[in-house]
Amino acid sequence: MKRQSIKIIGSFGVLSCGTILSKIIVDSGFFLKSEREFPSLIKGGEHSFLIDFSSEEIFSNSKRFDYLCDLDKSKIIFKGKKVVNNDENTKVLNSFIVGAMVKLLNFDIKGSLKVLNNFFRDKNSKENEKAFMNGFNSVKTKQKLFCGGKCLNAQKQSLKKTLINGNEAIALGAMNSGLELYFSYPMSPATSVSDYLPDNKILKLLNNDEISAVSMCLGAMYAGKNAMTATSSGGFDLMTETISASAMMEIPLVVVLSQRPGPGTGLPTWDSQDNINLAIFGGHGDYPKAVLAVSDADSGINILTSAFKIAKNHQVPVIVLTQKSISESYYVLNKKYKKEITPFAKTVKIVNADEHNESGIALNAGKDVEKAVIKRMSKLKNMQKDLPKAFSYGEKNAELSFVCYGSSKGAIVDAINNYEGKKINMLNLETLWPIDKIALKKFFSENKKVVMVEQNFSGQMRRIIEGETNHKFWKSLNKFDGKAFSFEDIIKFINENI
Repeated sequence: MKRQSIKIIGSFGVLSCGTILSKIIVDSGFFLKSEREFPSLIKGGEHSFLIDFSSEEIFSNSKRFDYLCDLDKSKIIFKGKKVVNNDENTKVLNSFIVGAMVKLLNFDIKGSLKVLNNFFRDKNSKENEKAFMNGFNSVKTKQKLFCGGKCLNAQKQSLKKTLINGNEAIALGAMNSGLELYFSYPMSPATSVSDYLPDNKILKLLNNDEISAVSMCLGAMYAGKNAMTATSSGGFDLMTETISASAMMEIPLVVVLSQRPGPGTGLPTWDSQDNINLAIFGGHGDYPKAVLAVSDADSGINILTSAFKIAKNHQVPVIVLTQKSISESYYVLNKKYKKEITPFAKTVKIVNADEHNESGIALNAGKDVEKAVIKRMSKLKNMQKDLPKAFSYGEKNAELSFVCYGSSKGAIVDAINNYEGKKINMLNLETLWPIDKIALKKFFSENKKVVMVEQNFSGQMRRIIEGETNHKFWKSLNKFDGKAFSFEDIIKFINENI
């Protein structure tokens, strides 16, 4: 698979430069995966924006890059050589770099300028357009180092591709499920979900803290209104009491948990999958819940639809897990989604946070309590039909097999597509709790060397799967440095273990 990689670095203008270039690349007929990286420092520092694109679908970012665009030094480096250098003092170097890259990659100038002007609209549009043209003209004809249209054979499809990031996909999935109210307290990387919910369609409230946000969601759902909240690690800690209360009161609840490395403040702008135990076991007492895992933009839309359906049909809390490398990454969406709204009416029975019978009347210890607990926990079995199923990818009778969830899926798919000579396959989990025992046991029975892939130190999901299925993984592949898996990480592991 041919792919080109661009890395944009600098202390300013990186996000706008990367976003504009990503849009131009998609409009030129390519697939891409873009990811933003920035330091967890109040004073700021060097940011980066990674863009991988190809004429074939890709799902992860590479460690390597073909083009290095340095905004601070206003230069572009290709194969170790400086191909663009601007000595002019300008405040819009991001647009200068975009113009130069459009020329280097041989993209359409008219369409690229349209993307640029739409991005900035009335904000210094003339100044940005001038900088774009300066960058474009700074590249001489003989310096066209890569012909985007010819080398990668980009083709326009009948359905226009859409550039979308992970949080935007989650917002779209919630809207397709009939979202009416959104309550939240800012906590990266979940904060921007609110930005993608239209003010004229969704009532949004910025709360004083995470406890009030999730409590108001519970109240809204009790009244028959579709509501949701999104948070990250520490914020979810504060929500767990209300989540367990929703299970006891049998009021549906949907909470998005966008993971970042912890404990404490951890690495608030970096990536992890170390909130698995928190999502599955957080909250006191035995109670039913569903924990679903988003892996990219497409699954973000579908998983949110499933989350609302499960929550409302079974009157349980549903936790939707995503992570920084999904929330703030850009993907290509090349299909349309329709609204799938589950009928919903306000709760008319008595609700009670104490143990209670079917009429909502509080109980004392004894057989009636035992009956109530069994009834509540039976929802774990009843909801199975509505849970997203695990799916496999790759060849049967594989020499090496992976089990994964979340963003790791994309890296493994790209590795399988790039790897020749050996049979590799994968099982991706979209439901983490209750686990898909049937799919997992079948996968273990059909494959000998099964490897668990996850972004945490202790192997949180591995322990849960082994305990629930009585099957043991051959090995684990763990990454806990704050960065998502690249497909090169997976290929390196394959080479070392076959």
